[in-house]
Amino acid sequence: MIIGGIGFSFYQLLPALGIVTPKNVVIYLLSSNDTKTMLPNPTYYDQNIKKFTERLLKQGYMVKVINEDEIPDLPRRAVVFALDVTYLSPEHLKEITHFLYKGGNLLFNFTFAYQDGSRWRGPKVIEEITGLQPVKSLPAIKKSKDNVFFITLKALSPLIQWDYRYARRMDLALYDPMPVWTSHSLVPDAIITNWEVTNTPFIKGENRPLSFQEAGVLWHGKYGKGNWIYMNFPSYSLLEMPDNYFQLLMDNTITFFLSDIVISPYPFLRYKQMVFISEDTEYKYPNLAHFVLLAKKYDINVTAFCVARLAEKYPDLTQEASQLPNVEIGSHSYSHTKIMGEPLTKIVKETSGSKHIIDKIVGKKIVVGFRPPREEIDDVMRKELVKAGYLYTMEKTKPQLLPFISTIEGKPFWTLPRHGTDDYVYLIELNWDKEDILKQIVRETTLVTQLNGLYTLSVHTHLLSYGSNISILEEYFKYLKNSGIPALQGKQIAQDAETLRKIKFDVDSTQRQITVTIINYNKKPVKDLTFRVYTHNLKDVVSVSPLYLNLGGGSNIQIIEKNKERHYIDIRVKYIKPDSKYGIILGVER
Repeated sequence: MIIGGIGFSFYQLLPALGIVTPKNVVIYLLSSNDTKTMLPNPTYYDQNIKKFTERLLKQGYMVKVINEDEIPDLPRRAVVFALDVTYLSPEHLKEITHFLYKGGNLLFNFTFAYQDGSRWRGPKVIEEITGLQPVKSLPAIKKSKDNVFFITLKALSPLIQWDYRYARRMDLALYDPMPVWTSHSLVPDAIITNWEVTNTPFIKGENRPLSFQEAGVLWHGKYGKGNWIYMNFPSYSLLEMPDNYFQLLMDNTITFFLSDIVISPYPFLRYKQMVFISEDTEYKYPNLAHFVLLAKKYDINVTAFCVARLAEKYPDLTQEASQLPNVEIGSHSYSHTKIMGEPLTKIVKETSGSKHIIDKIVGKKIVVGFRPPREEIDDVMRKELVKAGYLYTMEKTKPQLLPFISTIEGKPFWTLPRHGTDDYVYLIELNWDKEDILKQIVRETTLVTQLNGLYTLSVHTHLLSYGSNISILEEYFKYLKNSGIPALQGKQIAQDAETLRKIKFDVDSTQRQITVTIINYNKKPVKDLTFRVYTHNLKDVVSVSPLYLNLGGGSNIQIIEKNKERHYIDIRVKYIKPDSKYGIILGVER
């Protein structure tokens, strides 16, 4: 129901004082006497503290409940959870902020220290610690029938353990108004989205959605020498999430607080973000020519899922399209009729048979992607697709941000998530207003790619690829070229996802250096592996160099970006041999 992790890799935590794992760290859970004193009935607050303690203990964490008076005696790098602490005296607030400033770690939420009992502080304490600014022009967001909330995590966040299973939209339990924040420097680690992960909630009366910054619900940062994580939702939102997501968030919170570094690989091997543009090449099949020539003109990679029966009718067009380097040809079945639940003979004809026909038309075995008609697919179909040699599929709208894998009879089979609004919807809801359609496509692209997700735009030969409607696609292609957002064919996206899945990271830390070992389990070389190293618990990284035994030397390592304000370095390794390890040494100041 809340925050998941994104990606395919694993990192260890090895601070200078030894190995730290989340389950051997004490969580100090603050039961605020100040808050209880000011509440008319503190029973609900006490119950939440008790529930939170029991849940942490049940999942194997070590917990000690404390009050404000015990803060000064905590270890310097202790982890404190201060949830729903709305009232704090000036003395206790000073002790907590002093603890954080000197190197403590604080998870806090909602309306932290809004009151001290004698006066209304409002959000100024949160502003001071985080640098976030309240959005005064907007009302607090409240769940209603018009605003059903989901939370979606940004892929390149240090608060996630990289696992593609958690790269998804999740429910957010929210029954109360929620403050809205924004920042020019902080990037949200998670935002509120709609069911399709393509929009944020609309503000009543303003006829616009929340911006990416305004939709933030989770942030991280530093205050003095300490680390903080702030959530702008109540503790019951955490208590109501499923065990796996709750544990993931808790593990990654402690991991972030106490690790020297956190490694987050780019979700698309060498790219932070990606778009996938495909066409269902069916009715009015000759419009395939418009689609592929536009891709050639703007040097945009696209995929055309062709109905094999129609490809047989237009073999020259199909063959010519397949020769363009920007164009991938996939299958959209043989007859574009119902497949799921049909007899096996028809399933085989629509899956394996369609691939065989298209491969024969183009003169080589190239078809590895399948787009099911009616967006219907089941395990029987997937099994036949894998047997036929398909690598991936794209189905109906999915909650995931990144490609996700199914293992079928020991073979990987990837699903590309579906996010973009179908052009059938534009036909019904936007009445083919070209300007509005283009704005909607760009808005969806911007949001999903800001989350480092895969934005998928699926069009049809008889709709957006038809007649003058192709001008909308042309304007979108111009937007992609100007924005620098890359587009890849489905085959390349799936292949890169499979490559990244077989890469692991190991971290070894000493006082003056940190060694990052990249383990490549692929049977092929890996090129341009790019990853982000969060350095929030270090004063600085003064050098990045390969282990002396590695071939290629320093020229094999490239610093893509070093952001001191946000405490990270983006590193690219240009070449890693098959079935090998590659070591990088970070010279550090603590």
